[in-house]
Amino acid sequence: MHYLVWISAGFSFIWMAGAVERFGDMGAAPEQRLPFYFVALGLLGAALYCFYKGYRGFSGDLPWVKSKNRDAEETPKKRTLSRFADPEPDPKSGFDVEAAFSRYMNGREPDNEQTQEPAAPRPPRGGFGRKGL
Repeated sequence: MHYLVWISAGFSFIWMAGAVERFGDMGAAPEQRLPFYFVALGLLGAALYCFYKGYRGFSGDLPWVKSKNRDAEETPKKRTLSRFADPEPDPKSGFDVEAAFSRYMNGREPDNEQTQEPAAPRPPRGGFGRKGL
């Protein structure tokens, strides 16, 4: 019910802005009225802020809206990723990382970069004229 306070404050700011504007209308020259109008605009800005806060409070109390103001017990706890939560492997799993890596390295084909002949160098390209002839 705290949003009703914000909404009533917004209406009171609107009433005060109207009173300041009516007081400013009594001035004869525009330079006498202008400061009152700026004060009235400031009060209308404060009323807009109060209405915004009242709307946010009202919409947060609706049952179908999930709000940050609810109790922490109602929100589910975040799950942590198991690969980051436990850096040590499970000793009961029977998986040996070193053995798997050695099997992988033994099954790989050797690099043939040293045994292959280098490719013939390409002829240099010209700077002007038709290319690729």
